Amino acid sequence: MKILNKLTHILLTAAVVMMFLSLCVCAKVYTGTEGNYSWSIDLNNGHMTITGQGDMDNYVNFEDAPYSKFMTLIKTLNIEDGITSIGSCSFMYAANLERVVLPDSLLSIGDSAFEYCLNLKQINIPASVTSIGSMSFSSCRALEGIILPSSLESLGSYAFCDCSSLTSVNIPDGIEEINIGTFSGCKELSQVTGMTCTVLVSEAAFYGCEALDFEEFPQSLTTVSNRAFFGCSSLDATVPENVISPGGAFYNSAVSFNVKWNIGKTTEITTVLANQIPQYHGAPKKDCVLDGIYLFKGWNKELSQAVTAQNEYSAIFSLAKPIVSASYVLEDGKVSANAALELSGLASDSAYILFACYTDDNTMICSKRVYVNSQDTSASALLDLKGRTVSDVRVYIYTDNSCFTPLGEFVQAQKM
Repeated sequence: MKILNKLTHILLTAAVVMMFLSLCVCAKVYTGTEGNYSWSIDLNNGHMTITGQGDMDNYVNFEDAPYSKFMTLIKTLNIEDGITSIGSCSFMYAANLERVVLPDSLLSIGDSAFEYCLNLKQINIPASVTSIGSMSFSSCRALEGIILPSSLESLGSYAFCDCSSLTSVNIPDGIEEINIGTFSGCKELSQVTGMTCTVLVSEAAFYGCEALDFEEFPQSLTTVSNRAFFGCSSLDATVPENVISPGGAFYNSAVSFNVKWNIGKTTEITTVLANQIPQYHGAPKKDCVLDGIYLFKGWNKELSQAVTAQNEYSAIFSLAKPIVSASYVLEDGKVSANAALELSGLASDSAYILFACYTDDNTMICSKRVYVNSQDTSASALLDLKGRTVSDVRVYIYTDNSCFTPLGEFVQAQKM
């Protein structure tokens, strides 16, 4: 009898303990209501549910969210139908969040909504979403792929910045601008599809996307901003001719440009890699003035940085300096001008040296032309100023076809 009573006491004690433990387990489910929505978190499995109608609240920082103390314990998230907006910073620093289910009622995802969700590998964005905010998925370093809905009209700056495992993304037709830093630091991003309506790639949009490689730029593209493709070392597409871009837009990338050379009445195109100085490698041709090599207008531009697709050069034929030097003496209202010549490559029997006097407001006072041939090493002329004041004397070479000398178009004569 005593043994039976003792066993009964043990069983009753065990039942009380189990009931207590059960109550403790139930106590691990936390709930709350905030504005238009309610939330619940089951700490036994890390599952969170959001229910309600309309927009969730925006927060300046994740710590402002009523469930912030549980943020790092969330593993799965289910936002039920009726919610139309995920507020800013709503799940920022939910570092253990692995899976998210979003409702078909959702229209927008706020700034930094899922920033630093380090274990989030996949997320399906509903076809209803039209706006994704700045830094919304920034530093989601486990995120491997993202499918953006065709309804999307706005993709915020740095939206997928530092998503270092992201390998592919599509750009819907509604996105005309890739914002600042949108995919910067996505070093595994290799496949970008769509962009058929994209006209602008903003600063640092694909900065450091080392694996990025698409066959060609979209024909809709008109502007690429500074550092947009900086460090895209695998990108070897040719930039369309109509694209405007600064020198640093493609720095440390393998993209190329088609540079147009206008040579007389013909046009030739050569391909130039970013960060290379364009050079013309065509065969020499005769010009109406001199035999020799091509010199190009615009060659004095700063070309140490990457060239742009708008580089276009006009070429004329010249043998180094046909007018080696020039000088003049002013005496009794007259100018005595002289020029030293190198005309051994002269390709015309009717070439002329033109001496011209100018006032300080760039008005020509008088001029005189002197016939020369390939044997001449100098030319001279006497010009009457007729009481006018000369500021400078210039010397040109030309033919009946009016082909002026390159190298600044004239040589400045030095006053002696």
